[in-house]
Amino acid sequence: MKFLKIIIFSCLLCSRVIGADWPTHGHDNRRSATTEEQLNISSLSLSWSWKSPTPPSPAWKGTARWDAYNYIRNNKSMRAYDRAFNISSAGNQLFVASSAESAVIALNTADGIENWRAFASAPVRIAPTYDSGKVYFGSDDGTVRCVSAEDGAKIWSYRANPSRKLIPNDGRFISLYPCRTGVMVKDGKAYAGFGLVPWKASYLSSIDANSGKQLYRTTLNVGNSLGHTLEGALLATNDRIFAPQGRISPVSFNLSNGVRQARLEGGGGAFAIVTNDGKLLTGPGFGNSSFAKSRKNFIQETNTSNLSAIVRHADAHAVLATATTFHFLIKDKIRAVTRNGGATRWLGSLEGANTLALAGTTLFVGGRNRVIALDPANGEELWTAVVSGEVHSLAIANGKLFASTSGGRIYCYQ
Repeated sequence: MKFLKIIIFSCLLCSRVIGADWPTHGHDNRRSATTEEQLNISSLSLSWSWKSPTPPSPAWKGTARWDAYNYIRNNKSMRAYDRAFNISSAGNQLFVASSAESAVIALNTADGIENWRAFASAPVRIAPTYDSGKVYFGSDDGTVRCVSAEDGAKIWSYRANPSRKLIPNDGRFISLYPCRTGVMVKDGKAYAGFGLVPWKASYLSSIDANSGKQLYRTTLNVGNSLGHTLEGALLATNDRIFAPQGRISPVSFNLSNGVRQARLEGGGGAFAIVTNDGKLLTGPGFGNSSFAKSRKNFIQETNTSNLSAIVRHADAHAVLATATTFHFLIKDKIRAVTRNGGATRWLGSLEGANTLALAGTTLFVGGRNRVIALDPANGEELWTAVVSGEVHSLAIANGKLFASTSGGRIYCYQ
């Protein structure tokens, strides 16, 4: 009988690991891009693909190739957070943030057929968040929406600023207070940022996740010269919210009351993760040298408990962290570095390497026209697939790998 109980428990444990969701942008509120789920690389093959009739419409197209003020060439884009449709997944559905069709589109993960779509009136840029049968997302129309995960039916909507005034933006009309942070859900509360330019009001709001009632709203850029441009997915620890800001470094808020705490050291960028031991890594900023002409992309590492800067990791523009290793993206390279001492463990390559995701003991990397799987211990290539476009968003859920590209295609491998 004891042996039978062990078998049953083991089966339940395996089911939990194999059947894990990817319920929000970057898997969790730390945006770790890490799941315990293990895919079978030896049998991984294309199951289906889906293509949008219109390619993604990024908030900021192209790259800042030339910073005339600081004499810096070949800049890495600070706002490359929506070059592809960002994705999340729960159960048998994949949720697609469509900047092209101003909607969240739910695809059946078995065949890629559309189940439903929930419309906004402007682009949706950050991956939707699934929680307790509901899907949450923000839009450039200045509205956060909560819909049913079953059929996309509206449950509630919220606006930080009641104004419905619209302005032209890249051939579309958007709010003066767009939501470009997505919606973070934590302990029954939803959090979102709103704003566009540093000389107009921006907001950080906490909302009851069930009712849509505002719990607090912090107003920024009014009565001071600090300037805020909240862009990129919000992150959280137990007591802080971190908001990326595009061209300038992230800002920290008190989670419980929304009080602004500090702007962090380092450069700008919409990339950010929090490690499981409480380190915030953000980028790709500039400024590793006092000589502007030699400045390089870098990832700033900060202690989340006291907001003290630790170190800048030169050249990198993205990173995935485990307990022992940082996996950095550096142009067309993947570099694994020990967290204790900074020694390079291995160096791999992928043209246009853009994004990382870890599933169990497999590291996935999305790049130009390819997605690959590596052994994180030694960098050995285990699997590769050819895609159309640059892979900017990955998700691993319930036995499947999803890759979303700059051409508006989503590939499902199983």
